[in-house]
Amino acid sequence: MPNPSPWQRVVDTWHQYEHALSDFLTSPTNKVDVLRTSLRSKERNIALAIVPSLNVEEKKSLFAEWVNLARAHCSPFNIAWNIIESLPRDWVLERIEKEADTILAEEEETDYWMFLQLYARLDKTLTKRLAERAAHHADPDIRELGEEYAKI
Repeated sequence: MPNPSPWQRVVDTWHQYEHALSDFLTSPTNKVDVLRTSLRSKERNIALAIVPSLNVEEKKSLFAEWVNLARAHCSPFNIAWNIIESLPRDWVLERIEKEADTILAEEEETDYWMFLQLYARLDKTLTKRLAERAAHHADPDIRELGEEYAKI
């Protein structure tokens, strides 16, 4: 029996994936817990591929993970930003500063930079608050970044 063509292997694997995904989504397993762990592991891309199958409440349950992914320019931050933007705006605005503050406590310039960009997409007042905070930071690079965003 000859080996299947590369295309046939893709088709067969796709069907296997669809069945496995359906089993995962309908199983009694707490998929949010599984995805939370996977989003912080080497399985992150697989977990991200499942996001379109999640409902709003499940996406909300993973909010801390989206905020964590939103901070790193070397991660799939755009996916995280888009998920955050897809959630109810008022709900996000009530929670994002608390989640981001945990990360900003590490005092990394890139975190400030990434959150300022995300905040600019979400809300002008939110952006201004973070820009002012950064503009008064002890680190001159973070301070400069804050001053730049405060002008916007």
